Amino acid sequence: MTTDEAQSNRVFWRSRRGLLELDLLLVPFAEGPYANLAASEQANYASMLDFEDMEIYAWIAGRSEPPEQFNSVIDVIRQHHGMKVDR
Repeated sequence: MTTDEAQSNRVFWRSRRGLLELDLLLVPFAEGPYANLAASEQANYASMLDFEDMEIYAWIAGRSEPPEQFNSVIDVIRQHHGMKVDR
């Protein structure tokens, strides 16, 4: 297994969360669009996974404002799922 494959595998498993609603958003993202992100965006996504489930879900759902570094990756997650959130 290459380093990139190991990193993608690690991110996939970290994308599996305790909150079903979040699993339904993050797992398909990790299986698909994540691989096409720039390395910096992949790093931002991995950093975002350090936060609590409800916080991440609130950011994606547009209920609270995420730290600015996560905005672009959250936009990609929303686009992947056809979500429209007004800011």
